[in-house]
Amino acid sequence: MSNRGCEGGIVRRAIRPVVLGIALLVTGIGPARADPVKQTVKFCVGLEQVLSASRERFEPVRGESKDGRGREWRATLRMPTSRDCIVHLGTPPAYSCELYDGDTQADADAAYRRTVELVRGCVPKAWTLREQVDGTLRSTSGGGGSQPTVRVVSELARGDAYLVTLWVTPPTQ
Repeated sequence: MSNRGCEGGIVRRAIRPVVLGIALLVTGIGPARADPVKQTVKFCVGLEQVLSASRERFEPVRGESKDGRGREWRATLRMPTSRDCIVHLGTPPAYSCELYDGDTQADADAAYRRTVELVRGCVPKAWTLREQVDGTLRSTSGGGGSQPTVRVVSELARGDAYLVTLWVTPPTQ
């Protein structure tokens, strides 16, 4: 697998996922029975594949049509712990995965923090992750320009349901 756009790759950052996985286990954020190191490595491998696919408008991870109109496709690559991953063929195209969909704000906050820390441990060190909060929407994003953009979004989706989603869009340059 190529490592285009991901200077440093997973191998050079092998220590960060191990430390991050242990930190998630100690803080109680991650699932108690899941191996945090394996979970972190699986997340980084998946994210690296999605970042690479973004340079080809997500064609390598596009499965069957979801909407019948060719605008949304089921993704063939799902991030660990995700429920529904979709390739959106808008402008710009995007890849999204629902990581939490439930009615407990504390669980949504934990899923958001866990995902942000996983992303932080997977993307190149040169990337700056920025958090924005706007009412019931909170997002952390990084990359952009010549790199794909990664966003983790936590929002009050409908009624009292909370949604945490990972979004990836291709480079703009």
